[in-house]
Amino acid sequence: MSTSSGQSSGQTAPPGTPATGPDLNADYWTIADVAAYWCVGEQTIRAYRSRGRGELPPADKTWGRSPVWRPATIIGFQRLGQGTRTDLH
Repeated sequence: MSTSSGQSSGQTAPPGTPATGPDLNADYWTIADVAAYWCVGEQTIRAYRSRGRGELPPADKTWGRSPVWRPATIIGFQRLGQGTRTDLH
């Protein structure tokens, strides 16, 4: 909600929830959608995928060379915590 001066009213989305994110009703999410949902950069998602250390679930489908995921796959995925040693798995 905006005030008459155009400033935000101070209301924000709950932690871990992007203010404006991907369409939760979409059939599939792209790397950009996953990045928006997790509030990280697209390159971070690409790095998670290329490392293959369990930081990102396997793609549900691939369109050409582009991986896509069902929203439920990403929403239900348990992300590793900050500082987790993914190189040991």
